[in-house]
Order: sequence, then C-alpha cells, then structure tokens
Amino acid sequence: MVFTSKSKNFKPFLSIIIALALWQLFVFFLPTIKVPSPIEVLKAFGVTLSDGTLLLDIAASIKRVFLGFFLGSFLGFIAGMFFALHKELSEYAFPLLELIRPIPPVAWIPLAILWFGIGDLSAIFLIMLGAFFPVFSNTYDSIRNIKNVHIHIARNFGAQKRHLLFHVLLPGSLPSIFTGLRISMGISWLIVITAELVGASSGLGYMIQLHRILLQTDYIVVGMIVIGIIGLLMYKLMLFLEQRIVKWRIHNATSTH
Repeated sequence: MVFTSKSKNFKPFLSIIIALALWQLFVFFLPTIKVPSPIEVLKAFGVTLSDGTLLLDIAASIKRVFLGFFLGSFLGFIAGMFFALHKELSEYAFPLLELIRPIPPVAWIPLAILWFGIGDLSAIFLIMLGAFFPVFSNTYDSIRNIKNVHIHIARNFGAQKRHLLFHVLLPGSLPSIFTGLRISMGISWLIVITAELVGASSGLGYMIQLHRILLQTDYIVVGMIVIGIIGLLMYKLMLFLEQRIVKWRIHNATSTH
C-alpha cells in the first residue's frame, strides 16, 4: 500500500525525467548553439535569477496578463449578460461581434503598436481582445440556456428581477462562465508572450527575442520553461477558484460517482 502511494506520487515526474534524459542524449549529436544541454540551461537560469532580470521579466508579463485578462473578462461578462437579457438588441450587435471574433489578436499587433506604442498598453489591449470572447460567449450561452421553468418557479415565489439575477441566472451560469475564464486565461498568456516578442522592452517574450538575437539558446530555453510553468500555475489557480466558488458543481459531480 505504501509502495502504491509512493509510485502514484512519482508518476507525474516520470515523463519529465525521461524528457531530460533524451534531451541530454540529443545534445551529443547536435551543435550546442542549436540545442543547449540541461546543465547549460540550469546555469543560465541561475544567472538570470541572481541578477534579477528573470524576476523582472516575469513580473512584467504577469502584470500585463492580469490587467488585460481582468478587463477583457469583465467586459465579456457584462456584455454577455446584457445581450442575453436583451435579445432584441443582440440581433443588432451580433453581426459586428461575429465579424470581429475570427480575427486573431495577433493580427491586431500592428494597429496596437500604432495606437498605443511599444509597451504595456498595446499588450494589454491585445490581451483584452483575446480574453473578451470566450467569457462573452460562455456567459451569453449559459444564461440563454437556463430553463424557463427555473425562472417561472422563482417568479411564482415572488422573486424580483434582482433576485432572479443573483439567485437564479448567475448561480446557474457560473460553471460555464468559469470554463470561459479558464480558456481566456490560457489565451491571455499566449497573447502576452507573442506581443512581447514583437513590441515590448520587457517580459518573457522580450527575453526570448533578445537572446535569439544574441544566439544564446540556453537563455531562450529558460524563458520557454518559465512560460510553461507559469501557464500551468495559472490554470491550477483558475481550477482552485472554481472549486471554491462553484462548490455545488463539485458536490454534484462527486455524488453522481
């Protein structure tokens, strides 16, 4: 029994250990300038950590992500709820929204730089665009899909519009909204790195671009690994918040099993 629990704890790290072993093996057959060894990457990580540049770049990227994510998600939530409750107005707005939705945020980079310059504002604008639509769509669809019988029952018990909103519509749509938030967070993290590769003077994307010019592949890999770790932590954070806020969904899922 003890062996089983230990082996389960070891499983998540097995693929990482195998990948590191294969990585080190490939280094013997490829030039160092193309594929740095794990030891060289570890040394580069220590250098960037000790001189503080890595932490500064991490802080810059995270600041842009959370500002753009919160603004875009908030606007998406408000717009989704508004148009779900005002179906007539949505018929006028949806053609424009559906025209803008397929345009990837990366395509907006030239305009963002022209409008806001190189730096935080252009990156935040791009992240807002990317974060808006998943939250908007999930909010709109979830509210529209709440069964009318739930609304009729609440009204029969004397519920006013305010009570319908906070005790029927919002609780019923929260699981779907959190799905949109998770998607938006992942998209936001991808966008900020892309934006920093093109138009920024700080951040993890800028760090990768700078060391690409300097042909320092070990520092590039450091940036890539940090991006992956932070992206995973952000996903876990969204799951944690969902489990804390949408508790009844967790209870229903466990009771069905």
